[in-house]
Amino acid sequence: MDIKLKTSPSVWTVVICLAAGLAAGFWLGRKTIAFKTEEITERVFMSDSVPTLEPVIIPDSSAHSRLPVRVDTVYMDRITYTREVVDTAAIIADYEVKRRYLQPLFDNSFGKLDVGFDVQYNRVDSVRYTFIPLQTVRTVTKEKAFSPFVSVSYSTFGITGFGAGAYYNRWGAGYQYQRQFLTGLSGHGVTVFYRW
Repeated sequence: MDIKLKTSPSVWTVVICLAAGLAAGFWLGRKTIAFKTEEITERVFMSDSVPTLEPVIIPDSSAHSRLPVRVDTVYMDRITYTREVVDTAAIIADYEVKRRYLQPLFDNSFGKLDVGFDVQYNRVDSVRYTFIPLQTVRTVTKEKAFSPFVSVSYSTFGITGFGAGAYYNRWGAGYQYQRQFLTGLSGHGVTVFYRW
């Protein structure tokens, strides 16, 4: 009984394997090469208060101080005398009132800085600030590290090749089955790639 071993695959086997490899490579390639875009939003919000400040005494250089006054009118012998009397009640009311200030110092390309403070009894009661830096949005496009591929080649020597391989980041490796259909010779090729 003679068993005849076939040394080369039939043309139909090569065509079916090629079609299956192309379909699988196309499907895997579509699944793994998709680019992923993600937006990273960076926003920092800082807010704090400053401890109570100690006053610095500055000597008054003006001779006349501005105090709240009220006009006092006195009638004597058909003569009207008017004089200004310091309004002590207004001074005390102004001394006791609590004033709250909020002032934006800048709102530009760096962000926004607001400073607020309270004043009561002729002293700064509290100081606050709020800084909101400019919101930055970075768009990062990430390519998956692993991407398979399939290849088909033909040379002027009548050699046709069918292959597959994969890239990992920028480096890739591939295998190619080569066949010269005129003479029936076949061979294999291995390739290493680098993507720029």
